[in-house]
Amino acid sequence: MDKKVRLKVALLLAIGISITPCINSHAADVNEENVLEYDADNLDDIFNQENDPEVEEELEIDDELIENDQFKTENSDVDKKEDKQSIENDKSVSKNKETHKEKNKKIEDKISNMTLDEKIGQMLMLEFRYWEDENGNLKEVTELNDDIKNAILKYKIGGVILFAENIQDTKQTTKLTHNIQKAAIENGLDPLFISIDQEGGIVVRLATGTSLPGNMALGATRDKDLAYQYGKIIADEIKALGINVNLAPVMDTNNNPNNPVIGLRSISSNPELVGELGSEVVKGIQDQGVSAAIKHFPGHGDTATDSHLGLPVVDKSYEGIEKLELVPFKKAANEGVDMIMTAHISYPQLEKDTVISKKDGSIIGIPATLSDDIITGIIRDKMHYDGIVITDAMKMQAIADHFGEEDAVIMAIKAGVDIPLMPALLQKNSDLEKLDNIVGRIKNELELGNISEKQINNSVYRILDLKYRRGILDLDQYNKPLEEKVDNALMIVGNKENFEKQRKITDKAITVTKNLNNTLPLYPKAGEKVLIYTPYENEIPGFKYGFEKLQEEGVIDKGASLDVLTFENFKENPDQANDDIKQYAKDYDYIIGISEIGRAGQLSKNDWLAQIPDMLTRYAKENNKKSTIISIGKPYDLDRYESSDAHVLAYGSKCMDPTEKGKDPVKTFGPNIPYSLDIVFGKVASTGKLPVDVPGLTDEYEYNDEISYEIGYGLETNINNSLVDKTKGESKNIEKSDKKDLNNKDLVKKTEAQKNIQSDKERKIDTKKSNPGTGVTGLTGIIATLIAASSGYIISKKRN
Repeated sequence: MDKKVRLKVALLLAIGISITPCINSHAADVNEENVLEYDADNLDDIFNQENDPEVEEELEIDDELIENDQFKTENSDVDKKEDKQSIENDKSVSKNKETHKEKNKKIEDKISNMTLDEKIGQMLMLEFRYWEDENGNLKEVTELNDDIKNAILKYKIGGVILFAENIQDTKQTTKLTHNIQKAAIENGLDPLFISIDQEGGIVVRLATGTSLPGNMALGATRDKDLAYQYGKIIADEIKALGINVNLAPVMDTNNNPNNPVIGLRSISSNPELVGELGSEVVKGIQDQGVSAAIKHFPGHGDTATDSHLGLPVVDKSYEGIEKLELVPFKKAANEGVDMIMTAHISYPQLEKDTVISKKDGSIIGIPATLSDDIITGIIRDKMHYDGIVITDAMKMQAIADHFGEEDAVIMAIKAGVDIPLMPALLQKNSDLEKLDNIVGRIKNELELGNISEKQINNSVYRILDLKYRRGILDLDQYNKPLEEKVDNALMIVGNKENFEKQRKITDKAITVTKNLNNTLPLYPKAGEKVLIYTPYENEIPGFKYGFEKLQEEGVIDKGASLDVLTFENFKENPDQANDDIKQYAKDYDYIIGISEIGRAGQLSKNDWLAQIPDMLTRYAKENNKKSTIISIGKPYDLDRYESSDAHVLAYGSKCMDPTEKGKDPVKTFGPNIPYSLDIVFGKVASTGKLPVDVPGLTDEYEYNDEISYEIGYGLETNINNSLVDKTKGESKNIEKSDKKDLNNKDLVKKTEAQKNIQSDKERKIDTKKSNPGTGVTGLTGIIATLIAASSGYIISKKRN
């Protein structure tokens, strides 16, 4: 920083103008009475304040980053009172006082004394999922071996990412992170970012601990307090394991039901709802001293291609994405999220340049991850975001196939990326040549002037500043004995309180969209039998666990019985399932079919996943038996099962370890399957609301352009009669949260008479005959509009 700039900063401070760093998701004012605290003593070992005399030339770095490394974004509206409290409670802030200016000076001085290799190393985040053993076999990496340790030290790596293959249990994971940081510190490196994708739902990495129901389930709760708790639970548990960065939450708006990769990972098809709840998840994570990374910028919700397998294209203008895809990203950026992760998606209207694919020679668009018009042009210039920009995995086929590892990393850095994530596939020592080539190319591009030293310094500044603010560079924490860390982790990971919150969140998410003649809740008595017909054997333990738990709690009579049968063996010839259904279903009093639809094609007449549950419900109807469908996949199957009497959405199919049958689980399990039965059998009343618009189906069971179920739709059911007696006549058991739900009114209420006449025909919305902007007709339309309006989140009746 030149003398004029230093004088300017000093004058500003002297006249009392605050220059505020962002400590966590709640930015705060800094003045004489509210000086941010940093641990100066322990950081002296890291930040050498005496410049190397041979490196006396002025450090090239953006003055704006130094003067105010707060995340300056458009329309920032931060609750100062809440921010002040958050900073006071932020455990990542050190105890010894150090001003913002002093902290910046230490970072500047450190960067001035860093070699180019050290700077480049800080920007790289590597994976070591598998490693070749002495016999040439790939083995899961669950401990720090000498080869990986030497690679971290040689390339002075700034971060690593862990996957499920690296994680066996709480003790092993804590030991792994402890040894990684110990190796770095003992050999003169800064402590590393240790990151993970712990989204909840279908994307979790921890083998033990609390697995939450997923983003779309969270969207169905519409509860900001639960969203905050969602993030807090994740952060508390991964922090106890030694993980300091969570590459979550997903902030994509899933407005395309054909999306093959986002789906249940998205909170909603409404961008405002995604922004409101997603930002609370971020706060819940970062208030515990763990960094969050929102993804996948500028939006992966309106794609029909999985970027792990190919290069998706979204042909939208900036004006188009500004009204939809960017809404949640801007909100989280305004509120101080630590990182933004980019998407490997081509937006040809945003980035017009093209390249020739190395895969097939075709002309392709440059994806967002490699686009300066998107990274610099939108994130930095339009959104004024100064936090870290990290890529999605660079080895994904959308990047690796078309661009190659070296060129992709160079293009990403030129575009303005700070951290290229997983820049090369590393599984053996010979693979380290890839890193040699990548580092060599970066140095060469610097010499040629294609990448500026100032840009590298800016990235390193952001990285070190975040490590500083999150307490990662505080060495005291790494001096604790491993045994103490393990004991602490065992107390926190998967604790009883977190499991109770897991169930509460899941119960509030479960959504009932059909309940003819008050089919739900079910009341199986002693001697009566319940059948659950599900696709896969690994889903059996979850249903049995949920049923038995309800029996223990007195919700289901202990004399009632449950059989869980599977129909995967009929997938090659679904028609044969008819004989199985006729043989078994006749003996049951209650029939429940499980729908697990992951993509639109599985709704077809010839796909076993939908065909067989449909057979079950038709058989029940023909034989005067009531049937219920529980959807554990994406919620776009609501029009597929016309013969069912009730339809319940669980938003997730993660299973339970079958060895844990009969006791409370120790290993991670998905709560969606077992706790969907809380609604079906009436432990709690259903309050979940559809977080997405659900399109109608053609006669061939393909999506049409009509909205069959609007976002916000959901029926409220009663609790079990036996529980009504225990609560002295209270007919509802709806727990209210500390914060308000995201609804303009109370949750949708229908009279008993309305519930009794509820039918598919009455509920559907005919958009073709509707008035513009209403999507409804007649008295039925007015009722439907009022119901949807009560949610406060209604978007267009037709997809873009």
